[in-house]
Amino acid sequence: MKKVLICFSVVLLVFACTLPTSIEVRAKPELTIPASVDLGDKFSDIFQELKNSFESMDNSDFKILECNNVDTLTYVLYLPLVTELDSQDILKDIIYDTTLPPGTPDLPLNSDFFDGIKDLLPPGMQDDFENAVEDAEFVLEQDYLLYTSDSEGQQNSIQFTDLPDFISGFQFSGIKAKFFINGSEMVDTLKIEIEIGNPGGTVETSVEVNGRSGDVTGFNEAWTNCPWTAIPAGGTELGLQDLVNNRLNMAVPDDLVFKYRVLMEEGKTFKREWFEDANFQAELVIWFPFQLSARTGGAVIEFPDQDEMFGSDDLFGRSVDEEDPITESIKSMSISIKLKDGTTNPLKNGRLIFKNGNGNIYKEITFGNKSFDIDFDEAFMKKINEPVNIPLIPEMSVFFPAGSTLSVPRDFKFELTGLSFKASLSMKKNFSDLF
Repeated sequence: MKKVLICFSVVLLVFACTLPTSIEVRAKPELTIPASVDLGDKFSDIFQELKNSFESMDNSDFKILECNNVDTLTYVLYLPLVTELDSQDILKDIIYDTTLPPGTPDLPLNSDFFDGIKDLLPPGMQDDFENAVEDAEFVLEQDYLLYTSDSEGQQNSIQFTDLPDFISGFQFSGIKAKFFINGSEMVDTLKIEIEIGNPGGTVETSVEVNGRSGDVTGFNEAWTNCPWTAIPAGGTELGLQDLVNNRLNMAVPDDLVFKYRVLMEEGKTFKREWFEDANFQAELVIWFPFQLSARTGGAVIEFPDQDEMFGSDDLFGRSVDEEDPITESIKSMSISIKLKDGTTNPLKNGRLIFKNGNGNIYKEITFGNKSFDIDFDEAFMKKINEPVNIPLIPEMSVFFPAGSTLSVPRDFKFELTGLSFKASLSMKKNFSDLF
């Protein structure tokens, strides 16, 4: 139901011995309209572009899944450095292969090595020797390389070149990366070296993990969405967030490249029997929420499809040569916008910017969480009526001051439930113009 309240104050200017020559009408109309408008469609296109650019990255062996049990748009990037099957193949090669890679130090693991010694012993001692070998403990005199990402020609990387332009005004917060390694007893002899850098080979950060680190994550390659509400507990954390944010400052962002090596560590004691049934699993998990904070200078999100919203004509339907345009009678006006119950304004920390192309018209409007008001005072209306500002074709955007935050919602909703218009009118007409 529409509610219209109009109050008129009519003043007749009457002078002695003369008839009135003009009439002035003043009014303060108010119009309240129930509304059901979803402005989320306008912004969801922007955030969909963000999702598409992230999901379509060429990330080599990374598995990318959206998390469906969190409010903020969040992705998990999962990279299996070494699977359980990989580890068994690696260890079998060490035990049973007679040809080791060039530069590999001798290890007292190879079966042919022990068989050669056993054949030199008298028959009565061979069984005792074989049993002693199974129970033997050894200390590594130097690191022994088991596996490297380079050995498979892998280039595990994350690309940022397709992210939308507006993201450059922000930086990410809440990004976490962890490394997990677990398995049988021999895991405690392992050392993992991880290097993160750019495609040119520059190492920007590195981390070394010695032995067991957290449980296996339980990540399932068959998932279509990730059910986690946070990155798994445990593991060894990698400092990744600053490296990501540095790339947002680049004209053409570098890829983020991950390289790693798995070694048996010098000085560690191991038993040969571990290696017959040994296995281990190494995983890299990146928790990537779209929690953004504006950089120095702020960040801007432009309204999409503004031509469709406002067209190419004056906002009030005026023309440059029009006499007494309708806005001459509007002294001030305000629009109050109320959001639907249950809707939280995701842009609440930003400011709505209303301006025109020549920069003469500029107004910042503060958002509220559940409602916000757009007020055009008398001075602002006078500026709108200046000929240089006709036609008025708005350019609207949302500005986030430095340090303000934007949590991109997984399910973007921005629904209005009511609009209220108020205006202060003052119209003066000469009788000679009316007849």
